Parts: sequence; structure tokens; C-alpha cells
Amino acid sequence: MTRTDLENEVEGGRFFIKGGSVPAARASVESIKKEFVDESVHEIGAPKLTDLWRNFTLLPNFMPLFKVLVWRSISLRYSQSFLGLFWVVVQPIASTVMVFFMFNIIKINTADGSHQGIFLFSGIMTWQFFTRGLQDATGSLLAHSSILTKIYLPKIMLPLASVMAAWFDTIVMITLLIVACLAFGIPLSPRLLLLPVFLTMICLASLSIGVGLAPLNALYRDVGMVLPFVVQFGMFISPVYYATRFIPEKYQLLYHLNPMVTLIEGVRWSVLPESPAPDPTYLAINLATILVMLGVSVFVYQKLESSVIDRI
Repeated sequence: MTRTDLENEVEGGRFFIKGGSVPAARASVESIKKEFVDESVHEIGAPKLTDLWRNFTLLPNFMPLFKVLVWRSISLRYSQSFLGLFWVVVQPIASTVMVFFMFNIIKINTADGSHQGIFLFSGIMTWQFFTRGLQDATGSLLAHSSILTKIYLPKIMLPLASVMAAWFDTIVMITLLIVACLAFGIPLSPRLLLLPVFLTMICLASLSIGVGLAPLNALYRDVGMVLPFVVQFGMFISPVYYATRFIPEKYQLLYHLNPMVTLIEGVRWSVLPESPAPDPTYLAINLATILVMLGVSVFVYQKLESSVIDRI
């Protein structure tokens, strides 16, 4: 048999070696691999709904890494800055003072009967919490692109960690808000205990949008360019600087289709005694909308995950 014939026999799968030689050793390695390696984790192909469920079930196993990602998002935000953590309070206070004096100059009170300054600060604080989580979740895949192709982890963990990092700023601002209420003689009520509920819903709202935009932003940089304009537009159609009583009655239903309207009202109602309670009907509609958006965004994220890894 010539060398060419031998190569043809091997390539055609018709060349055999006696038992007990090299193929036996190879079979032993393959058996060990099947026993200790989960092939489903390393499969490459079209994503399935079962992959989505598996990613969520794996999250508790990656909790130490999740904590590192959250802390990394917080530390990188204020590293190499002169004021450092002071930026957490400088930004909302500066915005509140600027808008407060502007409204005083033009003699307009946009509050709902509450102290104008505290009213503005609570709205700005709430909106910054939403936008911080949204923007960080949208850019999470690009921000962590260096580890996406090096280690295995449930990719849904990246936008989730970015949104959780936004809680750090918000906790600091809530503390400042409570101190300001006490300083201006505004009494606190047991309704303050419901504040974490509304903040959690805001966290879900930012996550429900950011998870879907994260892979789109990694694939198309236009998303990151358009997002700041959308956020700015959303601020003006939300009761950040004004109370909902300024919206005509015939537009109230359309206005409250924006989930942030009811959630900002809920935050103010929890802190300020003069603020009206959010409408339970609108609140239920907004919560259902957020959950539906979250489900759609997670599904989109799972479908585009493999494409993002290939492009990054």
C-alpha cells in the first residue's frame, strides 16, 4: 500500500488499529470528558429558551463574580476624579439649585403643595436613578467586552450588575433627601417604608429597557448616540420639574402611560406629606407594562447574545 492509499484510507474512515492501542486511550479520554464536562455549556448555535432558563439558574453560582462586577461599576465611575464620591451629591444638588432659582425668577411654582426645593430634588433624584441604570445597562456589554470572550459567565449578569450599581448613588441621595426634609421641618410619615418598593419598580423599569438595548448597542453604535436625546426627551414628559396637576385632564390617561409618571409620584408621596398618592389603576398598568417589557428585552438579549460575542 502506497502512502497516498494509506492517507485515503485514514481520511475515509476505513483504517483501523487493533484494540488496546491508541484508540483505546482516546476512548478513555472521551469517557472522562463526558463524565466531568457539561457540553451544553460550550455548545455554539442558535439560542433557545432553555438557554435562558439555564442562565438564570447559574446566577447563584456566579454570585462572587457578580459582586465584583457591581463594585467595579461603582469604583470605575469615580476613579481618577478630583471630587470622587462627592459627585454623587454635587450633580443632583447643582441641578436642583439651578432649576429652583430659574422658577423663582419667572415666579412659577411647579410643586404640588410641597416645598419647591425638596419637590425638585426628589424628582431629579428619581430620574437620575432611572437614567443611570438605563445608560449603564445599555453600555454594559461594551464596557465588559474584554472578559466576554475570555471566561464563561451568564451574560445577562452584566446589565444586571450595572443596574444594581446605580443603587449606590441613590442610597446616598435618599439619605441627603431625608436630612433635607428634617432641616426644613418636613415631617416624615410611615409612608417612607414604601419608598424601597417604588425604587425597586424604577430599577425594573431601567432594566426592562437596558437589557434589550445592550446587545443592540454592541452591534450598532447608533443606539448609544440616540439614547441621550431619548433620555432628555423622557425627562420633559415625566413629572421631574412639575406636578402632574399641570397636565390637562383630557391628557391624563395618555400621560400616565409613561411608567415613570406614576413611579415619580410614588417616590414623592412616600417622602413628602403634601404629595398626592399615585393612582392604583395607573400603577397596576405601569407595573404590567414594565414586566412585559422586561420579558421581551430578556428574550431579545438572549437571541442576540451569540451575535454580539462574534462581533466584539
